[in-house]
Amino acid sequence: MWKLVLKCLRSKYLYIRKPNPDFECEAASVADLAEEELIMFPNPTTGLITMKISTSEQATCTVFDMFGNLVKSITFYDTDIIDLSELKSSVYFVKVKFENREVLKKIVISQ
Repeated sequence: MWKLVLKCLRSKYLYIRKPNPDFECEAASVADLAEEELIMFPNPTTGLITMKISTSEQATCTVFDMFGNLVKSITFYDTDIIDLSELKSSVYFVKVKFENREVLKKIVISQ
């Protein structure tokens, strides 16, 4: 069993233990999709965002609010302009998925 000790504020310590020696972890990555494969702009936006993927595959774009509620979902190929102007000013999460890859990005809407 290993133990990792991190020094926290006011000289308090946080202990993280690995209870099972067979436990395996993989590096947590937001996506298998490389950043270059998805371009989303402008960010922040007033409502219209352009989505570009580097392949000609069909992609599904889902938009979630801060509470994880689905607010919009569309399917597109290559490039599309998504209208989010009906949404309130806030931070939203955009998940783009195609084939066996997906990426999650944050977008700020300020009106």
